[in-house]
Amino acid sequence: MKFSKIILGSAILAMAMGFVSCSDDDDPYNMISGSNNHYSINHTNDTDQVQRGISSTVFKHAGGTLKVSFDTVNSTYGADATGGKRAGVMGIIFDLEEENGKKNFCVIGMRSTGKDSANIDYYVSRYENVTDLQASNFGATTNATVGEPKETEVIPAFNGNFAGTLSNGIASVLVYITQEAPKNENDKTTYKVYLLNPATKLNSDGIPVGEDGKTPLDLTSVTPAASVSSKSNTQITDQKKLSVYANVYQGQTLVGNWDYQGTYKQVSLEE
Repeated sequence: MKFSKIILGSAILAMAMGFVSCSDDDDPYNMISGSNNHYSINHTNDTDQVQRGISSTVFKHAGGTLKVSFDTVNSTYGADATGGKRAGVMGIIFDLEEENGKKNFCVIGMRSTGKDSANIDYYVSRYENVTDLQASNFGATTNATVGEPKETEVIPAFNGNFAGTLSNGIASVLVYITQEAPKNENDKTTYKVYLLNPATKLNSDGIPVGEDGKTPLDLTSVTPAASVSSKSNTQITDQKKLSVYANVYQGQTLVGNWDYQGTYKQVSLEE
């Protein structure tokens, strides 16, 4: 497999190989179902512990656009530890890699704020040295010592708020994740995460575009949810896996969908 600067759209990738799950899946409660471009959750947690699930694609991507939809009618909204009423979290894991049995990745996690509400709370964090995806907060702390599971808060837990769209009780948001090449050899690769209106126009590769459907959307005029950096010496061709992620709070039901609008992969195949 030879890397090049050819961008293949999600339609080509799906026809050629499909978006299938892989060994990075960690879903012991069978919370997440689906394949190809569509994943869903309809799960009731009848225990006194938070339940988590992850479903990954086998491919490595430079970024992706996903529509995340919360069914606010069929989800429940019991009080959480902070006094708010939430069902659980639907999120996206990106920049996922594993070294010596330890996983490094970034997460944008989102929560619907209530029945018939379009508002979505979110957080963005980077995790390193994770060995147990089922542990509380992946077993990570913000003050970890070298080699221990560590969380770097880019936007602290649910400090972000986005006004999504609401239709027939479904609250939706478009999440655009894009990878930027380092400017210098020793710089880190930066991912930028944008939350957009689901009605935003996309080109055939699922990338947000302007009103003419061709020119890129001026994302400098849109406040990104976050910018995060991966390890140093990472080039644009050193791409990582994407996953959908969920957790469901104790005694709650979470219903929703993830729909891939496009993924960006800069590779060409050689015989």
